[in-house]
Amino acid sequence: KNKSIGDIAETKSGMSTTDNLQFLRRWYEVKNNKSEFNIENAVKAKESGSKWFPYNKGGLCRKWHGNHEHLVNWENDGNDIRDCIASDPKKQVGGRIVNEDFYFKEGIGWSDLTSGIVSARKHYLGSIFDSVNPIAFPHDSSSLNFLLGLLNTSFVNSLSKIINPTL
Repeated sequence: KNKSIGDIAETKSGMSTTDNLQFLRRWYEVKNNKSEFNIENAVKAKESGSKWFPYNKGGLCRKWHGNHEHLVNWENDGNDIRDCIASDPKKQVGGRIVNEDFYFKEGIGWSDLTSGIVSARKHYLGSIFDSVNPIAFPHDSSSLNFLLGLLNTSFVNSLSKIINPTL
């Protein structure tokens, strides 16, 4: 119907912690009482008093669902990450906390670097996302499954190879 993907969704890049060893954990490394998996927004995340929240970082080629392996220390609105970036000039170059209004919202994500096929997957409500895992946030939630299906078609995969033929 002569619409671009930009007409139905807004694409955003996420944060870069600059120190994943310090700020990221696998979900099985953290006690459940310090984690929160169903937060609707940043205000509720801060009020929860939890330290660890789901973090989509990209990863292997998985269509539809997957790569939900990490948690990020977002305690007190990410205060530890903010302090780390602010206190180290080297980390200020790559460290960034951007598009916070989109944290914890539902969307469609993919890895920004691939040598294979494009693999879009659901970015669940309650998650924060990384700079290497951009997310498309539909303007209308009823478009979520349509967008997921569209981005996983062979047509979109072929088109992406034309637009960006290298890694």
